[in-house]
Amino acid sequence: MVMRLVMKTGRNVEKLKESLTIVQEYLGDVLDISKTTIIEADVKNATSIADMCKRARLILNCVGPYKFYGEVVVTACVENGTHHVDLSGEMKYLETMQAKHFKSAREKGVYIVEACGFDSIPADFGISVLKKKFPGDLNSVEYFVEVGQGPSGRSTNIGTFLSAVHSVTDFFNIKEYERELKKDVFKKDLVKSNYSLSWRSLLAKYPSFFSAGAFSTEGPTRQQVMEGTTTVTLLAKGWKNKLSEPTDQHTTPPDTQMKLTINGPEPAYSLTAKCMVQAGVTIIQDTDKLPLEGGVLTPGVAFENTDLLQRLEKSGIAFKFENIN
Repeated sequence: MVMRLVMKTGRNVEKLKESLTIVQEYLGDVLDISKTTIIEADVKNATSIADMCKRARLILNCVGPYKFYGEVVVTACVENGTHHVDLSGEMKYLETMQAKHFKSAREKGVYIVEACGFDSIPADFGISVLKKKFPGDLNSVEYFVEVGQGPSGRSTNIGTFLSAVHSVTDFFNIKEYERELKKDVFKKDLVKSNYSLSWRSLLAKYPSFFSAGAFSTEGPTRQQVMEGTTTVTLLAKGWKNKLSEPTDQHTTPPDTQMKLTINGPEPAYSLTAKCMVQAGVTIIQDTDKLPLEGGVLTPGVAFENTDLLQRLEKSGIAFKFENIN
């Protein structure tokens, strides 16, 4: 199947045109994107978002913080039968979308797959593939991430920073959100505090200062991205022998281990882009291998029985499985 890039959206039309020109210079004769259609859609204008979704089979939504800009896109995708992939790591947003849109997405045969960036594809999907490879019964998985940088250092755009800033208070209300998710009812603005609004405003205004240069409004240079690396390690522990009945329980401590090491490029831009794009391609090309005929899902659930692993490997992300015992 030959796939062509036919549409592109972004926060600013002129900057998007400039970006396309820059990317074309790097692509050379490999691919001509000069005639790429640009669609203007404003999250404050639901009609424009709906019009965009009507013209697409799949939306790759990179516009965060998602708690402010995400739901209008998800709603339009579900209503217009368009699949959707995002990069959100915002806990409250993720659970809210699942509670509010799972049933309607499934009824429409639409897949809303959340958290498809570097922080979730290796973790959530990695556990799914590790479980399949594990020789016996899996008991637990420990997860480690190592981010490497080259001589040029490292910097991340403020968008990622703001998503983290506006999600901090969510982590203090985990059980409250879980209760609401179970009831399929989520109340807006569960946490309100003048103090929290005050420090969040300061963090948003001076990201470079409060993060010691790790985040900035300018983001990283191309050289910084090219030099960066990511190593994700998942250490699985369990038993060599599988129980004969699902209701049985092991009576001895875990006796075997398996390690999965995932090596890839710089996390926030290069690795995330590869993960997100390959997740989107998988939804389009492996639709018959996805579960439940639709719904709001995590990568591990959505892609467990697809060819996502092979696609990620072809894009330059290495998966290495090792039996420890």
